[in-house]
Amino acid sequence: MLLGVLSTIHDKGGCIVREVADENLISIPAASRMITDLVKKGFVIRKSDATDRRIVHLEITDAGEIAIQVIHHEAGLLLEKMLKSMNQDELDALEKGLLAFIRAMQENATGMIP
Repeated sequence: MLLGVLSTIHDKGGCIVREVADENLISIPAASRMITDLVKKGFVIRKSDATDRRIVHLEITDAGEIAIQVIHHEAGLLLEKMLKSMNQDELDALEKGLLAFIRAMQENATGMIP
């Protein structure tokens, strides 16, 4: 779940706690706890809003950016390894299943995905 929180902050180019909670479908207190963990690890920093001290902006640090890059790289290597271990029939079945899944999402998720 920490990866989802870190990714949200990264993908948005910075955000506030409520956005992290909303994007990850978690409560604001849960998001806040995870953000605290990421701050302690040095992956995220908190910045107070200049005009409203109640608002805290979240930003990725250089270490957080590196962590995202490493995780994406490792995930890519793992995916490549898994796909290479599959025969052509399995790959064809995977493609067929993914296309069916995407089609079902498009037909049923109207209004659910921003």
